[in-house]
Amino acid sequence: MLNMSVFMSESPQDLVSTFHRRVVLFPEAVLVFNTDANIIKVDKQTLTMFGLEHEQEVIGKSFYDLIVDQDKENVKAAFQKILVDKNIYGLQCNALKKDGSYLRISANGSVFTDSQGIPQEIIVVVHDITPHLSELEQVREAERQLSEAQQIAHF
Repeated sequence: MLNMSVFMSESPQDLVSTFHRRVVLFPEAVLVFNTDANIIKVDKQTLTMFGLEHEQEVIGKSFYDLIVDQDKENVKAAFQKILVDKNIYGLQCNALKKDGSYLRISANGSVFTDSQGIPQEIIVVVHDITPHLSELEQVREAERQLSEAQQIAHF
């Protein structure tokens, strides 16, 4: 997990480019939202992760537009919680790529406030955990098959 406090001394305007320079080796996507959950900035990894070609495809859109219907209420509740708690860690949900396929994501985020403590922007780091879940499913299936083989062997 990335430590968001490292970036707290920087202005929100410079944050995404600085953040991107610092995590360019990682597969995480970085998105910045306004307090209505509208996307105001993304990095190149976000475009790649969601199968997009240009920032304009998502800038100004609601983050909820990228979330599958069955997870939207949970994500909306988490978004409201981040505005109060100022941080969120490990939010998992299913997201939609441009081609209609799904990916499972895990998100961590922090709120940036003005001098009066009023939330201004939310920066979220998103990780595609789909490959990890596929591997976990394969391990579980192998364990199930092994258990069945062991039960047959004992008869």
